Amino acid sequence: MVRFSGLRTAGGRVRHGWRPVVEATVAATVAWLLATRLLGHPQPFFAPAAALIVLGQARGQRIRRAVEVVLGVAAGVLVADLVVQALGPGST
Repeated sequence: MVRFSGLRTAGGRVRHGWRPVVEATVAATVAWLLATRLLGHPQPFFAPAAALIVLGQARGQRIRRAVEVVLGVAAGVLVADLVVQALGPGST
């Protein structure tokens, strides 16, 4: 007889943990769409990464802390994007 306890455990994790997965997917997608469509960025690598970082850090935090994290990540992404633009593509 085959035991399906591993499948039951996995199914239970999916049932209880699907929301964060959907939130992360939506956040990264919206960040990418905003960066490409609204700002016209050709390759918005930092936007979805920043969205995932903020979402992970802000989960369960107070609003003030979440806003601080959002602003900190946005400033870091801005600086990183400026450095990439200053160095140009293909610089080492």
